[in-house]
Amino acid sequence: EQLIHLVQGLIADSGVKTSAIRYMVIGCPGVVDPVSLRVHHSPNLTSLQNLDLKRVLADRFEWPIFLDNDLNLHAYGEYRYGCSQNTSSSVFIGLGSGIGMGIMLGGQVWRGAKGGAGEIGYLPMGREPLNAEEKKHGALEYSLNQLRRKYLEAQDAQPLDGRIMELHARSSAYDDYIDAMARDCATAVASIMTLLDPEIVIVG
Repeated sequence: EQLIHLVQGLIADSGVKTSAIRYMVIGCPGVVDPVSLRVHHSPNLTSLQNLDLKRVLADRFEWPIFLDNDLNLHAYGEYRYGCSQNTSSSVFIGLGSGIGMGIMLGGQVWRGAKGGAGEIGYLPMGREPLNAEEKKHGALEYSLNQLRRKYLEAQDAQPLDGRIMELHARSSAYDDYIDAMARDCATAVASIMTLLDPEIVIVG
C-alpha cells in the first residue's frame, strides 16, 4: 500500500497524464527471481520476501510492470547516462542500509543464473561467516552494520562536558568508523577485480 500510494503521488506531482505512461519499473533491494519475479534475500525489507509484487501492482495499475534489483538499475543508469558510458564492463556498488552491486557486461545487466549476481553482502568477509546472523544478512553486510552500530553507540556514550570535547570525540569515532568501513569495502572491491576485472568501479 505504501508503494502504491507513492506511485500515485509521483504521478500527481509530475502532472503526467496516466494515458502517457508506457510502463513502470520497480527497483527492489534483494534478489529478484528471473522466473517467478518474487523477491528473496531482502533482510532489510522483509515485507518483500516472496511477495508476488508484480501481481499486486498489476491489480492496481494498467501498465506493464518490470521488476529488477535496485543496484542493477543503478548500474544500468550509470552505463546509459553516468560515469560508465562507453565502457564494455562496469560495476556499481551501493552503500546504504546494506551493500550490493550491479554489474554491466557488454552493454547488458548481468544478473546471473538465478538473479543473485552482485549480492556482495554475502562475501565471506566477516569474523564468523557461518554465524546464523551473518548467514542471514551476509558476512560483509553484517560486518558493515556492526561497524555502524558501534559508531552510533560510541556517539551516544560521549560525555557532553564541553562542546569542543564532544566534537573531537565524535570526529574521532567517525574517523575510525569510516576507516574500518573503507577497509572492508576496499577488500570487497579487490575481490571483485579478481573475478570480473571491470573497466570502472563506481561507489554510491
